Amino acid sequence: MKRRHFLHTATAASLPLFSNGQSGNPLIRSIEKVTLRKNRDGSEGTTWFHPRACMIPQPDGQKPPTALMCLQSIGGSDYFGPVHWSTSSDLGKTWSDPE
Repeated sequence: MKRRHFLHTATAASLPLFSNGQSGNPLIRSIEKVTLRKNRDGSEGTTWFHPRACMIPQPDGQKPPTALMCLQSIGGSDYFGPVHWSTSSDLGKTWSDPE
C-alpha cells in the first residue's frame, strides 16, 4: 500500500472519533491565535517558550475540564529554564501564573 493511500484511509477511518456526534461537524470548530504572555520586546520579565497544553476531564463529568499548559522560560538563543505549568478552569480564557 502506498503511503499516500494509507494516510488517506487512516484519516478517513479516524474522522468519526473526532466528531461531536453530528455528521460533518468536527469537535474543534475553530482555532484562534491569542498571546497569553508577551515579553521579547526588551522589557524586564520572563519570556516563555514551548507551550504545550492539554485538557483534563473532571471526575463524574463535572464541567468544564481543566486545561493544563507546560511551558519553559528562555533566556538568550539556547538557554532554556526549568519547565513550569499553568492551569485554566474556563477553557483557556484565563490562566494562572506559571509555577
